Amino acid sequence: MKSIQYDRLGILSSVLCLIHCLVVPIGMLFALELEWLHHWIGWTYVQIGFISIGAWAVYHAAKHIDKKWISVCLWAGIGILVLALFAEHHLQELMNYSAAALLIAAHTVNLFIHSQHHKLVKAH
Repeated sequence: MKSIQYDRLGILSSVLCLIHCLVVPIGMLFALELEWLHHWIGWTYVQIGFISIGAWAVYHAAKHIDKKWISVCLWAGIGILVLALFAEHHLQELMNYSAAALLIAAHTVNLFIHSQHHKLVKAH
């Protein structure tokens, strides 16, 4: 049952990451005077925060996953986020969006599989 909580945390973290990736560039377009904020916060630290939360959720969720391909997708999403730290800016955005979508999809599929399993167990 804890795996479901980690999947939910993973989905939440990935959705927040995706929102961050979409909102920040738009915000920077309309508020160029916030450039100081970019240097003050250091978006790399924000990304490392999302990676840390996501990796923690993936680690715990993956312990209880029967389907190996779901674990591979989850860890691939984290791997893409880590690689994106070192990528060129435009490629980094694509990698972040792709990784967040992959993580959301894999966690959602895992939640669905767990819910179906629990329904079958309760029925018997």
